[in-house]
Amino acid sequence: GGATYTTVGNPYLGAAPAYSQTTIPLPDSVSGKTIKLRFHFHSDANTSVPNGGWWVDDPVLTAEH
Repeated sequence: GGATYTTVGNPYLGAAPAYSQTTIPLPDSVSGKTIKLRFHFHSDANTSVPNGGWWVDDPVLTAEH
């Protein structure tokens, strides 16, 4: 039910000056299964976040054949 998670992809560190498109392949072990995706954002007093936030826009999950 979502009690445990497996990290996929690499963390993004620092500020990005513009939107960027990223592709993160999922492990073969999720093939044919129902999964939940979770996005995590962390900021602290040492981090300056331009315009005060973090945005994920138009995520797409695509199956490869």
